[in-house]
Amino acid sequence: MSDVAHITRRLEGDYQSLAPQLRKVARYVVKAPTKIALGSLREVAERAAVGPTTLVRLAAQLGYPSYNAFRETFRDGMRSGADRYASNFDTRSRRSNIAHPR
Repeated sequence: MSDVAHITRRLEGDYQSLAPQLRKVARYVVKAPTKIALGSLREVAERAAVGPTTLVRLAAQLGYPSYNAFRETFRDGMRSGADRYASNFDTRSRRSNIAHPR
């Protein structure tokens, strides 16, 4: 299981015990992981309709030393997804006449 999937499952499991503002941002994290990966702290907070400190609190509650470390998990997830896509494309293109016309 990827780290992003682990975060998602943990947020879903802990959802009822979260404070209202943390619930709000948890919903956003689950629905928009790409926005977490690519957005700044302030941009994500604005889109999630919470204060930046709420994101910092969520990251800390999940065991991250900082919001940047939390965000890096989502960036890593995007990179690994891109790597898988490139690998799948390369494998398929070797079998395809599109990549290697005769």
